[in-house]
Amino acid sequence: EEARAEALMLKEEEKQNGHEEGYQKGLEEAQKQLEAQEAEQLDHFERMKQSLEDDYMASDLMFADPVSDHKKTSGDVSLVFKHKLSKVIVKLQIGSGLNASDIDNATVKITNTIRQCTIASVGKSGMGSVDVSTSDAASSITVGTWNSSTTPNGIAAIVVPQVVTANSQLFEVQLTNNAVYKYIIPSTDNVTFSPEKVYTYTLTLTTAG
Repeated sequence: EEARAEALMLKEEEKQNGHEEGYQKGLEEAQKQLEAQEAEQLDHFERMKQSLEDDYMASDLMFADPVSDHKKTSGDVSLVFKHKLSKVIVKLQIGSGLNASDIDNATVKITNTIRQCTIASVGKSGMGSVDVSTSDAASSITVGTWNSSTTPNGIAAIVVPQVVTANSQLFEVQLTNNAVYKYIIPSTDNVTFSPEKVYTYTLTLTTAG
C-alpha cells in the first residue's frame, strides 16, 4: 500500500509540474502577442530589384480592416484586402532614329525614391495608413527588362507612396549597347505616388536623347 501511495503522489506531482510548464508557456505566448499588438507601426521595405516575380510580390503590401462583433458561430470571416502602396508601369516607345531591336532588352530603373515605409498597426491611430520613412535615403528600384515582344504591356514595380520633387531624375533606361537615357521631372511639377493607385509611364527614346 505504501508503494502504491508513493507512486500516486509522484504521478500527481508530475501532473502539476506539467500544468505549471504549460501555464508558463501560455503566459510567454500571450506576452509576445501583447507586444506585437502594442507596436504602433510595422516596417516594410521595397526590394531593390523587382525584375523577379518573387521580389515583386514581396514588395507588395496589403491590408484589411479588422472585422468586429464576429462570433465563432457566425461562420467564415470575410476580409477585404487593399494594396496600400503604389504600382508603376513603364512602357518604352521607339522614337526618331531607333528601331525595336535598339530598345529591346533595355534595363529600366525607377530612381530617387525611398523604399522604406511604416504602416499603422491594428487598433492604433490611423490604422492602415502608410507613411514614407524619414530616415531612409532615396535609391533606385530595378523594374526589369523591356522587350517589345514579351512585355508589350509594360513592366511594373511597387513603390512606396511619396512625393518626388521637381527637377529630380525619376527614370533611367540603359540599352544593351550601354547607352543611358534619363527622365528628369519638369521644374514646374512634383510627382506624387498615392496609396492604392496605378501609374503608367510611356517613355519615348530617340537618338537625340
